[in-house]
Amino acid sequence: MRLRSPRRVRAALLTVLVGGAFLPFAPQAQPPALGYPGLNVALEGAGWGHGRGMGQYGSLGYALDSGWTYSMILDHFYGGTASANIGNPEITVRLVAVDGQETVATSTGGLVSAAGQTAAAIRVVQIGTNVYDVYTGPGCGGGWTLSAGSQTGPVNITAAAGLVQVCATGRAYRGYLQATRDSEGPQRTVNVVAMEDYLRGVVPRESPASWGDLGGGAGMHALRAQAVAARSYAAAEGRYSYAKTCDTTACQVYGGYSLNGSVLEDARTDSAVTQTAGEVRQTNGATARTEFSSSTGGYTAGGTFPAVVDDGDDVSQNPNHRWTANVPVVDIQLAYPEIGLLRTVEVTQRNGLGDWGGRVKQVVLRGTLGDKTLTGDEFRSRFGLKSDWFRVVNSPSGGVQGYWVLDNQGGVFSFGAAEFLGSVPQLRNQGVRIGNSQIVDVEPMSGGNGYWVLDRAGGIFSFGQARFHGSIPQLREQGVRVGAADVIDIASTPSGNGYWLLDGVGGMFAFGDANFYGSIPQLREQGVKIGRANIVDMTATSDGAGYLMIDDVGGVFAFGSAQFYGSIPSLRNSGVQIGQAQIVGVATTNGGYWMIDSKGGVFAFGSAPFQGSLPGAGISARAAGIAPTKTGGGYLIVTADNGDVHPFGDAPDFGGVPDTGVTTTGRGIAPRYE
Repeated sequence: MRLRSPRRVRAALLTVLVGGAFLPFAPQAQPPALGYPGLNVALEGAGWGHGRGMGQYGSLGYALDSGWTYSMILDHFYGGTASANIGNPEITVRLVAVDGQETVATSTGGLVSAAGQTAAAIRVVQIGTNVYDVYTGPGCGGGWTLSAGSQTGPVNITAAAGLVQVCATGRAYRGYLQATRDSEGPQRTVNVVAMEDYLRGVVPRESPASWGDLGGGAGMHALRAQAVAARSYAAAEGRYSYAKTCDTTACQVYGGYSLNGSVLEDARTDSAVTQTAGEVRQTNGATARTEFSSSTGGYTAGGTFPAVVDDGDDVSQNPNHRWTANVPVVDIQLAYPEIGLLRTVEVTQRNGLGDWGGRVKQVVLRGTLGDKTLTGDEFRSRFGLKSDWFRVVNSPSGGVQGYWVLDNQGGVFSFGAAEFLGSVPQLRNQGVRIGNSQIVDVEPMSGGNGYWVLDRAGGIFSFGQARFHGSIPQLREQGVRVGAADVIDIASTPSGNGYWLLDGVGGMFAFGDANFYGSIPQLREQGVKIGRANIVDMTATSDGAGYLMIDDVGGVFAFGSAQFYGSIPSLRNSGVQIGQAQIVGVATTNGGYWMIDSKGGVFAFGSAPFQGSLPGAGISARAAGIAPTKTGGGYLIVTADNGDVHPFGDAPDFGGVPDTGVTTTGRGIAPRYE
């Protein structure tokens, strides 16, 4: 457990609203509150089930909304497999509900037989290692007569007419039953049935037969895809010495023909089975174990088959594409008393596939006595979540999983769940030829696990999932006339598939899916009177349809959808007394923004809440930049002299470069958001 040093204690500052800005005075220290802020950990999640292989709702969505055939659906979800036909072999199914019990059966046709005995009901009792007594009786309730003793198993029980029925459950089955045992001794009851008849009891249990009526019959393709997936999965199984598969969700759900006289099979799913008779998916001549789950959330989890986007999952019939849940804080504390009082639930590793960075691989419960690290699946299982794809929406970490801190040599330092993905010195060590232009900024890739490092010449270095979309030197090589001003900042588009580069005179360069909305030179060309202060920072709007620039005296320039909420000159014009420290950075939130000066003073405009400043917290250091939390309830300030990071409001404290024992000069901070 990392203890917070006194200099990182968040400051509770008295504030006054003047000209749209909260300005601090009379600092007063306040220790962090113990315990989680609320009775529940609020979660937002995606999908239902493990997400491997085919998503059943995704199958339906592709059939209804995209017009895909069942073969196209199977090709999409089961990459690397091909269609084949295995005919109609028998399959053995463990009936889990009667494990360890005597096998007692009757028949829907009136008579059932075993070991040469025929009666209204048969009872088979294990009396030794694979040795059984067979009893006959007038019905399931008994009056039993020993009719065939000491029979070597397995003992087959067949219906003289109709279907064989298990007395204990009221389920009737096609095929026949076996009274048998496993290697550990307990008696088992197994249904031996032809594969195609078995599927008639599986498909309507795994996918609603009513889907076949949707889209003017297009939904039948989802049922056909389910039939092939279920057939392949069963054929590839080999669970037990006495049975190939089982009848529960541990394998795949099999209901048999009827339950207490109510027929469970359906003409629509029967048709899907018949229309795909014998068809399976194979890899290298072997039938593939084609896993499937209800809802992938929009991206499959990978594993046996390549992970793929599942746009079909967002079909209107799917109630689990997105979900919410509340986990009581007390339940977490009772489950893991070693942590004491719960402080935060932090997702520290994801699989990198889909929204929020994908499925949770690791989550850390931080408490007053210590931390507990779990896998995402352990957390899901312990607290009954629909899947391991979730995010915390009321975390005191402000939606920040971690952050990267950059030094002026291009070194990157990783904190929290922001994993190290590479650096400029590392590239040099690998023999990559890199110019000597000064490194100036690091930018996280929106919606992915990666970052870009920017040098003053406009060169871009891409790491992790961040992709190169162009640079200033590349434009020059293409003959584009680009000014000589130093490049000072980079901002990602919301998709992560593009970025903007800003130079010191306010020139803007858009790459990838970034759009150009204007620049300072363009304004001057249009006759707008603009001072000569240096442009020092920019930030893009959350919708990617605009951006803000600021200069070193706190002037604000809004382009596209960006809104102007005030500036340092406007405060001075209103009579507010403000020091002369240079403005060095800006960070936005919904409805407002913060500016920070070189001494770490923070100025809040619009709805951006003032949460403290370096001077107000008693910290004497030169500020290099500011980054917001995802919630907008706080911010992180990185210092220029040593790369230290100071959290305010709901920002988390994952440490700073001084805590690593490395001396460096902080140049920027890039949060990794949930």
